[in-house]
Amino acid sequence: PPPPPDPALTADVWLQRETVRYGGVASDAAYLTSYAPFTVDGNHTRAVLLLAAGRGLAAPAAEPDEQTLRSLADRIALSCECVVLLPRLSGGTARWQHGRLLSEADAAARYLNAAHGAQALGVVALGEAGCVAAELHAQGALESHALVTLVPPRVPHEALRALDAPLLCVLGEAAGQASEMAEALALNPRLRGEYFVRHFAGCRQDFLLAPGSEREAEAADQAVSLALAFLDRHVPEGVAAGVPR
Repeated sequence: PPPPPDPALTADVWLQRETVRYGGVASDAAYLTSYAPFTVDGNHTRAVLLLAAGRGLAAPAAEPDEQTLRSLADRIALSCECVVLLPRLSGGTARWQHGRLLSEADAAARYLNAAHGAQALGVVALGEAGCVAAELHAQGALESHALVTLVPPRVPHEALRALDAPLLCVLGEAAGQASEMAEALALNPRLRGEYFVRHFAGCRQDFLLAPGSEREAEAADQAVSLALAFLDRHVPEGVAAGVPR
């Protein structure tokens, strides 16, 4: 059998977890997880906002499992040594259209800057929240240093051509959407090639949060690793400018 994990490397040792309220439109408290050494010293310079709405993940009306989302937030905080905020967007995307999601993201970004000193922001959005986040970025309403969309059902091509934040998009199911997205992104001069579309062939739309096989579990782990590397590259540490928006 493999050796047990080194206790010094576990998330429980290195992360500080809590629930917080910050004046957003979500009625439930948000989950906050942060790399403890930087939290104690008060010198976080980068943050990640994790957005997940129900539709487009698992069953059409299902909401993603809260503990699975918290585990993803923990993994981001530990790997990127940052602070991660996970608002609870209950009710699915029917309740989280552009204006409402923008209000929540704006309040969250301001909280991360004021409470934790975060000066650079990455956005990770799952399911249909990824579609809405991409459109808000394209409109200039939502700003970040990097956008990661995980298994979005479909992002409008006009939004892809107008994005100005580096983009990573992870897809399951049919390959057609991946090639179409890559073609649209190639027509976007603002990105200067700072985008990557990764298609996991043969994986269902909800493979990331609810893998149904060993193959999908391996693909989910690869997808999250891609997201971590992308965030680490594009969300800078120690920047002088404030959090976008």
